[in-house]
Parts: sequence; structure tokens; C-alpha cells
Amino acid sequence: MKRIALLFLEGIAFGVAAFLLRRGSVSAYAAACDALTLSGGAILVVGIFARLAGVGAMDGIRYVAACGLKGLFPFARTQSFRVFKEERAQKVQKRGGSDRLFFGGTLFSVGLFFAFF
Repeated sequence: MKRIALLFLEGIAFGVAAFLLRRGSVSAYAAACDALTLSGGAILVVGIFARLAGVGAMDGIRYVAACGLKGLFPFARTQSFRVFKEERAQKVQKRGGSDRLFFGGTLFSVGLFFAFF
């Protein structure tokens, strides 16, 4: 429930920002359509990126970034890639769900529908 509420607030924030940016140059209806389309598209892109990261496509990049960051501090210890992958797999199993893709796709579709009709 907390994740859905945060997702809804994220959509509102993106939509309000897009509406306020477009309000002066176009009509209020067009600005509202842009707000739905842009916020939905942004949430959809973030959801697709998170999905790719969750599948394991970005694990190598994440591991290198974490080791580089931990290398800056003498008291931080790095772990092997195997241990990193095992911990990552456990976190991915706990998360689950594709709320972001569904919510972003819905906002994007509604915005496109109103923009064309």
C-alpha cells in the first residue's frame, strides 16, 4: 500500500510540474493532456529501467559502482560478486510487482487518448 501511495504522489508531482511548465504556452486542456502524457511516460520509463535492473542486466554496473564507492572509505569492505548476486537475488524476490509499469502506462494512454480526441 505504501508503494502505491508513493507511486501516486510521484505521478501527481510529475503531472503538476508538466502542467505548470506548459500552462503559459498552450491552453489548459492541452497542458492537462501533456501533464498526463509526460508524467505517465516518465513513470513508465523509470519502471522499465527498474525492471531491467531487477532482471540482472545492470548488476555488473551496480557492483562496480558499489565497490568504487566503498573504495573511497578505508573502513568499508567490498564483497565478492558472487555474494553480491546472491544478496541481490534475495532482494528482488522480496520486491516483486509491476505497479509502476501499469500505472505509468495507464497515465500515458489516458493522456494520449485525450490529446487525440
